Amino acid sequence: MFEDFEAHKRLITAYLDRELGAAADPLTGVNRFGAEARSLLLEFTRRGKMIRGGLVALGYGLFRDDESEEATACGAALELLQSAILIHDDIMDRDLVRRGEKTLTAGYIETARAAGFADSDRTGEALGICLGDIGFFLAFRILSGIATPGPVAARLVTLFAREMAFVGAAQMLDVWSGAERLAARAMAEDEIISLYRYKTGRYTFALPLAAGALLAGREEMIPALELIGEDLGVAFQLKDDELDLFGEEREIGKPVGSDLREGKHTLLFDRLLARLHGAEKKRFLDLWGNADLSPAGVEEARRLVRDNGVLASVEETLNGLADRCRANIDALSLERPEKKDTFFRLLDSSLNRMR
Repeated sequence: MFEDFEAHKRLITAYLDRELGAAADPLTGVNRFGAEARSLLLEFTRRGKMIRGGLVALGYGLFRDDESEEATACGAALELLQSAILIHDDIMDRDLVRRGEKTLTAGYIETARAAGFADSDRTGEALGICLGDIGFFLAFRILSGIATPGPVAARLVTLFAREMAFVGAAQMLDVWSGAERLAARAMAEDEIISLYRYKTGRYTFALPLAAGALLAGREEMIPALELIGEDLGVAFQLKDDELDLFGEEREIGKPVGSDLREGKHTLLFDRLLARLHGAEKKRFLDLWGNADLSPAGVEEARRLVRDNGVLASVEETLNGLADRCRANIDALSLERPEKKDTFFRLLDSSLNRMR
């Protein structure tokens, strides 16, 4: 299903080439970092799957059959926001690899080291933060220029601003809970699901679907689409957790076991923590958050997750979300019900993907 978004990716990429090309002049005129920021952001965004941009087109296409330049522009803005979020996320998680290549911040760090700076890591991180900030503002520049009636344009910007604030608050919880791991304290499950919903689920699925409906003139459908989007997003994140531990590095584009090494609170790990006792619990705490964990250590964590029934229990939770999502899709009131098939295929792809 995600391959179906390739046509939308081409449209969004072409739009970004035009828009950032036009927007690059004033940015380039500031200094050499401005020109480099434009180039880095464009190339990094191109490398993504652009699922979110495709979902804007899907939300629009549920109600309209025409091609929409506005939906393409909205999708482009969302993909720039995604890039900015990932840049900042990699800095906070101290990740040096993204999409199978070194992160943009890692590139800045290498450049600072080559220049002989005493605190090259800090310099590189600061430059990465600035790059992410530029991505946010370029995205909102695109949004503010979308040619729609005044109330729709204002509603669109408000919608995006709200969801980005939600992501920020969820990321703060993620950072705090990562530090709290040192006390071996498990998060409440509803707090973990809330984290999935607001850090990933809503801006990945609910926001683009809502934006597409808004551009199609069907704002009244936004609440129903947001419910579907939230469940799709949480299911996507649960699958992401599974792939992070049980996937293949060549497929997921980053080292297997990243969440484990970072000591992240995921439903897999927190359910495991609640089920372990004595020596097994102590051993898991030695693995969880060990930045230098070997492949053998990752395999040991896999065994603990499987043998204690945690993998099966999370898959049961995932299937329950999928069932609720299917029911809500089926209940959608559409002039052309066959368009629901795209949603069903999207859900199945999220559940069965390998990366």
